[in-house]
Amino acid sequence: MPVNLKNHLGTILLIIVATGSYIFTQSFETESINKLSSNESIKNRFYLSSTKILNTAKSGLYLFTLEADYAEQESRDLIKFYNVTITYTPESNVSWSLTSDVASKFSENDFLFLEGDVTAKSGQSSMNETIIYSDQLELDPSKYIVKTNKQVIIKLGNHSLTAIGMLATLNKDKLELQSQINGTFLPSVLL
Repeated sequence: MPVNLKNHLGTILLIIVATGSYIFTQSFETESINKLSSNESIKNRFYLSSTKILNTAKSGLYLFTLEADYAEQESRDLIKFYNVTITYTPESNVSWSLTSDVASKFSENDFLFLEGDVTAKSGQSSMNETIIYSDQLELDPSKYIVKTNKQVIIKLGNHSLTAIGMLATLNKDKLELQSQINGTFLPSVLL
């Protein structure tokens, strides 16, 4: 018995339309769920004022304190701190403190990204004090490493250096400048 396509054309067309509408609604529902989950991360943010975080090493040694006027969870992976001061403790044997307008901490990174009027100061006497100025620095606080590929200005007592890019190891008082290094060092007799 031959099958007449004309009689079944309506049924075939109905099946095609039903399948197409099912696929369309599934993609729309997935898109709605994705939008809802991204909105949830925004709705469930947290805010802290007068934030103080005490950080310890795995051994329990008290390493540093991070203080901020304000902290805000930007997303599930990012917390931003505002008007930040990071101070190493005497127990850590690192005599440095850092300040910045903003410090960003991404969950997948060990380092803090400091930006906006960033200053790092050694805790030595003012004649031997080292001060590093930059717009951006990355700080790995547990490894005592500060680095940037941006311009830095470094004050060493009464002397001054500028450079593009820097790597500093704070616990060893070691500083490596990357490129375009300029500065003037006068003998102490002339000062």
